[in-house]
Amino acid sequence: MSLYLNKSFNASNYQSFRPTYPQSLYERIMQYHRLHRGTVVDVGCGTGIATFPLVKYFEKVIGCDPSAKMIQTAEEQRQALEDVQKDRIEFKIIPAEKISSVIPEKSADMIVCAEAIQWVNLAVFFEMASSILKPGGTLAYWMYADPIFLDYPEANEVFRSFVYEDPKYYASYWPPEMQYVRNLGKTIVIPEDKFQDITGEVYNPLNSDKKTAFSIAQDDFTIQKLKNWLRTWSIYLKWQEDNRDTNVDITDLLVEKLREKCGWDENTKIRIEWQTCYYLARNRTTSS
Repeated sequence: MSLYLNKSFNASNYQSFRPTYPQSLYERIMQYHRLHRGTVVDVGCGTGIATFPLVKYFEKVIGCDPSAKMIQTAEEQRQALEDVQKDRIEFKIIPAEKISSVIPEKSADMIVCAEAIQWVNLAVFFEMASSILKPGGTLAYWMYADPIFLDYPEANEVFRSFVYEDPKYYASYWPPEMQYVRNLGKTIVIPEDKFQDITGEVYNPLNSDKKTAFSIAQDDFTIQKLKNWLRTWSIYLKWQEDNRDTNVDITDLLVEKLREKCGWDENTKIRIEWQTCYYLARNRTTSS
């Protein structure tokens, strides 16, 4: 996560090239939610990719992130909204572990964490979430992992080797927290002394029997779109900094391997689906 705090990080590219989340996911979360739709807090909100859609469902939306550059991009988008929506969204520069210092106890109807829970101290996060949520309030977090190339199994092999296995490239750059993403949140334990009615779904393209409410798919993915997305990764900047003397862009290296293996060119339309998961829980805390 500290890499996103780097002054060289391009938050605008992050906003432009990261996948968005489908309305079906929000609808599933709201179907689960039982309380009033008053205040929702988006933890690790980044540029607001998950934050702005929440305005449709809640009276007050608060996005929190430790990166000033991320919040600046989110705030620029907020300023472009109509006043009636603008006034219902607020952004704060603060890490997840300290949110309880700016969000009153038992004040939130829902807390969401989109593609960010892997970067927080889990024990502190769950304690914080339980203290901020109203009794019965909803905790929802979700993440997507790797893109799966539906028509090119050989591309999946190249991608996995390049990104996770070959020490010349990214293998040594991944922080330990990425295990949570790669195993789609299965090893994150939601404490049952604080939360109940815990549920969730995992989707693994080519392996799962059916899609879930959280599906990200593109039928017209291209080499350029792949490059744009890869360059939003937190470790992309780090690899480039450590290898600046080579004057090589690591995304070009991966794409060239995919070109050679699969015969792609700039105009090839590639069908992909992302591995995804989401988890929901209700706060156990009772009123004093």
